[in-house]
Amino acid sequence: MNMDLYITKHRIIQDYLHQLTTLINGTLDRTNATLIAELINKTTGVLNMHLASEDSFVYPKLLESSDTRVRSITQRYMDEMTKIADAYLAFHKKYNTPSKILADTAEFKQTFKKVRDALLLRMEREEKELYTYTE
Repeated sequence: MNMDLYITKHRIIQDYLHQLTTLINGTLDRTNATLIAELINKTTGVLNMHLASEDSFVYPKLLESSDTRVRSITQRYMDEMTKIADAYLAFHKKYNTPSKILADTAEFKQTFKKVRDALLLRMEREEKELYTYTE
């Protein structure tokens, strides 16, 4: 299975997360909050498509493996991703508009950092571990 598309989606998500980090580390005013909300929504769109594709193609293929270790690792990744995706979607719902972001900027920043770090670590782990089993 060719994983180039999945890795490309990772790079797009990573780029959006980097842009968000830069904006969030700046002044959180109405203008930046608008840009941040737009980027959060773009990130959500790419992430949702990416997860749907993994659920439809990558995980089923790996779960068909004759290697019990591969099946076990795949199931663990699926379970972990459910938790990460739920946390991200809760973040998105809570902070998808400028007014929601500006309502409590300290909490927004803290929540973003947690979600960002979880996503970045997950993508790194997928590329180093999970995706190697698709070859």
